[in-house]
Amino acid sequence: LTAMAAAKAELCFFINGKKVVDGSVEPQMTLLEYLRIKRGLTGTKLGCGEGGCGACTVMVSSFDPATKKVQHRSVNACLAPVCSVDGQHVITIEGIGSVKKGLHPAQEKIASFHGSQCGFCTPGIVMALYTHLRKNPSPTVHSLEEAFDGNLCRCTGYRPILDAAKTFATDVKAKSDSEDESKEKKQSEEPAGVSFWEKGPLSGFEGSEITSDTMSKVTCARAKLLKEKKVPEIAFPKELEGYKPSSLHIKGKKAEWYRPVTLTSLCEIKRKNPKAKLVVGNTEVGIEARFKFCDYPVLVSPTAVPELNAIKMSEDAVEMGAAASLTSIREFLTEVVNGGKVSAKATRPLVAMLDQLRWFSSTQIRNVGCLGGNLVTASPISDLCPVFLAMDATLTFASFDENKKAVSYRKLPTSKFFLDYRKVNILPGEVLVNVTVPLTRPLDFVKAYKQARRREDDIAIVTSCLRVKLSASAEAVTAEEAKAKEEQTKFDPSSAQKSAGYIVTDALLGFGGVWKTPTRAKRTEDFLKGKIWNKETLAQAAEMLGKDFPLDSKTPGGMPEYRKTLCASFLFKFFVDVSNSLGLDEAWIRKNISAISSFHRPPSKGSQSFQVNPSQRQAIGKPISHRSAKIQVSGEAEYVDDLAPKHKMLYAALVTSTVPHADIVSVDPKGALDMKGVEGYFGADDIKGVNEVGHWGDEELFASKSVHCVGQPIGVVVASTHRGAVEAARKVKIE
Repeated sequence: LTAMAAAKAELCFFINGKKVVDGSVEPQMTLLEYLRIKRGLTGTKLGCGEGGCGACTVMVSSFDPATKKVQHRSVNACLAPVCSVDGQHVITIEGIGSVKKGLHPAQEKIASFHGSQCGFCTPGIVMALYTHLRKNPSPTVHSLEEAFDGNLCRCTGYRPILDAAKTFATDVKAKSDSEDESKEKKQSEEPAGVSFWEKGPLSGFEGSEITSDTMSKVTCARAKLLKEKKVPEIAFPKELEGYKPSSLHIKGKKAEWYRPVTLTSLCEIKRKNPKAKLVVGNTEVGIEARFKFCDYPVLVSPTAVPELNAIKMSEDAVEMGAAASLTSIREFLTEVVNGGKVSAKATRPLVAMLDQLRWFSSTQIRNVGCLGGNLVTASPISDLCPVFLAMDATLTFASFDENKKAVSYRKLPTSKFFLDYRKVNILPGEVLVNVTVPLTRPLDFVKAYKQARRREDDIAIVTSCLRVKLSASAEAVTAEEAKAKEEQTKFDPSSAQKSAGYIVTDALLGFGGVWKTPTRAKRTEDFLKGKIWNKETLAQAAEMLGKDFPLDSKTPGGMPEYRKTLCASFLFKFFVDVSNSLGLDEAWIRKNISAISSFHRPPSKGSQSFQVNPSQRQAIGKPISHRSAKIQVSGEAEYVDDLAPKHKMLYAALVTSTVPHADIVSVDPKGALDMKGVEGYFGADDIKGVNEVGHWGDEELFASKSVHCVGQPIGVVVASTHRGAVEAARKVKIE
């Protein structure tokens, strides 16, 4: 490719302030693998491997040429390709502090507030907090709690972690120890009939029981934090200030990585490689590669193409680049909505997008995931696609025209984009450039909804965005005006509209989770057009929704009746919301006004009760941090997976059943044994001793004749690499 002829062939970036130049990386290698395997930085952990637990969180900083500022963002290293951090600065848990050199306040507070137990997830939690503090030097309690929406902790519990983070909040009043609100009460006579276990482990010792609101600890710690000496931060490298990305082409053994810097170059690459995967956050492709074992020989990063990253406003629309991150879009839309320069009635679509983005995945995913990826993957339960359907957003595609030797464009309404399950209307060689969402007029109402099992970081059961265009009933308004003339009173158009009623001139109802693609309720839309906006219309429209989505027991994800009920519930909420905005004063609206109140979670709070033993025991019964806390918060605690590989060490992967309640006819490991690096397969016949496990010995280690459940071990493959063992296990044929 002519456009990529001068592309550089090596990565150049920084890790913890040190420059790294590497031309021998594999394009499919993740940042986590690079840090742990090639750099020996094992503080960053591998947890779920799909960006869901946050154990692998690191901070990635880059220079933004548009704002001339350094941008900090938390990133899941298990998903981020190492090639994606070229020209950027990566800071890991090892870079912010250590036991020997001193801990960063974020590390110190997590340790002193008992924020770690097993410690495996702790480095990721610390890095999420650290990144938020670097990005927002004056955080609030609310912003700090939101920063942890992508981090899971399975044993410590979140209260001490959040309390530690709150010590950095600027809206927490600092208190001295003398002002501590904790209450102490001397242990006295116990009521009759109380057992030893109910009294607690310190029963019989003289001591005090302390019951306190945990915020009292936070306020005291806040006061101490303000007095503490600041730990020097790792400065953003001078070499990267003013950095402008150049073309990049990394060629590995199994894949190639392209990073063009112009739209023409991107389209040329896509024309030559129609099946090439465009990668921005790698939140979809990375999971497919890891868990579905998909091979993508050509990976293209459009993050340096200006047209795909631009976000801009016009008089009647907002245009968002397909490669723009969801975080950057959220920040831009928030500024527009709160800026006051655009009418609130015009920004209703932007508010709808913000409502969905608030509960969209996690901070780490939003920081790298892009708008185009959310559209092109065409998930039936997408959060944003119903918004684009309801707003009839316009998609702009680009491709390289061989005849004109230039880029040509094609525009398409979102309603014609989704063809079938995970199939979209993109022609070979095309790339999605941007999405244009129109603004609304005064009687144009839009509202988005999402129902999931939990609010943060969860996929939807049903998503929806509902939009109606209304107009005042002309005949009724005319009658009101005539009545005013007859009675010789002043005619008020606004009050006339309220009393006259409104007519639906258009309706666009987008839904997700009710069909194999994001879709619209066409029958209900057609029914609503021309109808008067009232309670009777609502009842009939809700009934019509059932005909649009006749879900049955075979519905993917199940819960067909619940999904149908959610659709009707969203429509009801929308009717109440719009009616309230119109100022319609009806009894049924007043009765159900709570349906339109937005959910605002107050900051978490907790209390704890523990007994303090004044005896000579040094630790028992005293609220002191455990000895491993400091090496856990600094990433220095070593776990089995962190140990350096020993000579001739092998990796194992289980071969498991894919069906339940079946007899094993044959097991053929030949396909696995023929693979390079595979050392052997072992099953029930290879066990020389007893093939039984469990307390009662009633379960086989490896199934010999029959299996009872999906995932039951049948054998194990041993290979020189973990990836090789996992791939080989899939080659074992079982009948």
